[in-house]
Amino acid sequence: MTHLEDGLAHRPFTAAAAALLAAVLIVSGCSETESPATPTTVAATPVATRLQRHGVVPIPLAYPTADSADPRQNFGDLYLPTPPGGRAVPLIVLYHGGGWRYGAGGLSGMDPLAQVLVAHGLAVFNVEYRRLGSGGGWPTTLADARDAGDFAATLRDRYAVLAGGETIAVGHSAGGQLAVWASQHQRRPPHAVISIAGPLDMTYAALHGDRFVRQFLGGLPAAVPAHYALADPSVNPHLSSPVIVLAGTKDRVVPISVARHYVEDTAGPGQPTMIEVPGASHTSLITPGKIGFAQVVGTIERVAHGMAVGAVTISRRG
Repeated sequence: MTHLEDGLAHRPFTAAAAALLAAVLIVSGCSETESPATPTTVAATPVATRLQRHGVVPIPLAYPTADSADPRQNFGDLYLPTPPGGRAVPLIVLYHGGGWRYGAGGLSGMDPLAQVLVAHGLAVFNVEYRRLGSGGGWPTTLADARDAGDFAATLRDRYAVLAGGETIAVGHSAGGQLAVWASQHQRRPPHAVISIAGPLDMTYAALHGDRFVRQFLGGLPAAVPAHYALADPSVNPHLSSPVIVLAGTKDRVVPISVARHYVEDTAGPGQPTMIEVPGASHTSLITPGKIGFAQVVGTIERVAHGMAVGAVTISRRG
């Protein structure tokens, strides 16, 4: 049993448990009072190298983790647009999907969305993380997502173009779950979170045939209740940031019923905003030119610039 598992064994995931988890995950990382280290650049990825030829120059930055980081996986590509005169640039933190599994997906899967967002004047930190089959899985992948989010928050202090701008976490599929989960555990939560086709009610998804959730968490809820207590956003309804849930009506990977169930589970103050996209599939939402992609980009832009989306109005905070 790991130190993280030990802290959660036979214990409901209450606010007290969340506080304990936050302390445990920081054990070997930076404390909140420590000055953040200078960003460490890493070798450019093949995708980043190809983008450079088209005038887009992402900066690959390693982020620190609560354990021994893997520089091949614990990094993100930072895209900085040409800054508009006199206006802070919002930062979009992207978490890719792929069922939390190595070899499925990867940060390159979010690259088309990143390019479009940068072209629209937004900064992007496209995150890679450890997954099942590459040193990740429960709970390491969760910790990586949290650590990447904490690191992304410090970028606003290090790059003048980002100073004073909003930070918005956006995740697709498994990355949607990671984005919401990370926002609940970061020292500096994002201003808002947008889940695109994310399995946010993991208990419901696992019980209705989602093998990726079961593989990631190690079984069904009855077999590993502590794993679901930690990872499932619907089990911990406290939202540190407003959450917007985008889901396609034609999604066959994460059916729209999962998103609806999550929104119902978290009813009350701070309830997530649900946006159903007619005709959109699991991947069309993040594929340029496909059904729902323009709506995804438009939603991200509105949220990033503090505009109301449904019942959600994003308030600025430090």
